[in-house]
Amino acid sequence: MLRLSSLLCACAAVALWAQNDTPPKAQSEDAPLIIKADSRLVVLHASVVDRKGKLLTDLPQSAFKVYENGAEQSIKVFKREDVLFRS
Repeated sequence: MLRLSSLLCACAAVALWAQNDTPPKAQSEDAPLIIKADSRLVVLHASVVDRKGKLLTDLPQSAFKVYENGAEQSIKVFKREDVLFRS
């Protein structure tokens, strides 16, 4: 997991650098590493069950609404995928 988070941080830094066309400023070794990023796409996992606890897998995108701070957000990507369920 540590490798994945390190890779994501490195990718974010490269993406920010490419966006600004200026290399990041050098920091002293004692200064904390600060990475700022703006996200345009957020992954939101959801499972829906009926009153009997049966998993519903055939709901269309139109059955879902996502709100952030009371404001409805558009759903850009909608996928049905099997995931490992542990109880």
